[in-house]
Amino acid sequence: MAAPAPSPAELASGAARIAESDAWGSDDMDPELWRVMLDLIYSGHMEQAWDFMEADWQPGRDGLEAFRRDFTCTLQASPWWPTVAELNAVAGPIVTDCPAPG
Repeated sequence: MAAPAPSPAELASGAARIAESDAWGSDDMDPELWRVMLDLIYSGHMEQAWDFMEADWQPGRDGLEAFRRDFTCTLQASPWWPTVAELNAVAGPIVTDCPAPG
C-alpha cells in the first residue's frame, strides 16, 4: 500500500479543481475529495490527506470539522484500520468517541 506522495503542485492543482467543481451539492461534496483522501491515507500520507481536505473545502461551506470527524470514525471502523494506522504511524484512535458501527 505504501507509495510515494504526490508533489505539492499536484495536490494543489487537484484541490483547486475539486473546490471549484460543480459536483458539490447543497448537502453533498464532490466524491473526488473522498477518493483522493483515501488514496493518500491508504498509501501512508494521512497528514497530506487532511491538508488536501482543508485546501479543497469550498470557501464559506460549513461542516468541515463534522466531515473530518465522520470520515475519521468511518476509517477507524474499517477492518483495515490497524494496517492503515501503522502505515501512517498513528498510535491509537484519532477520534475516541465515535458512534458504534451498525
